[in-house]
Amino acid sequence: MNPKSATHNRIRMLILHTLAPEHPNPVDAAIVRRCLADLGYPVPAQTLRSYLEYLAERGYVRMDEREQFDILMVSISADGLDLLDGRITDRGVGI
Repeated sequence: MNPKSATHNRIRMLILHTLAPEHPNPVDAAIVRRCLADLGYPVPAQTLRSYLEYLAERGYVRMDEREQFDILMVSISADGLDLLDGRITDRGVGI
């Protein structure tokens, strides 16, 4: 695996770890972005959106866009929790 792919996988896993303690409640994507920056992975808002779309397509997160307020709320799904617990594996998430 090349370093860029490993970084993408790591960031996706960190997003899930950030959301897990709040399950089943959603978290503002801006907070998730701030948490990633605090962990040493600063990403632009558009890049975070790409990661979240990827995770949503896989069924690991749910997104609720509140356009009137320009807020994106994100929550981890049961499949996302199973991925973190090692019940399922995905080569595109984690290292």
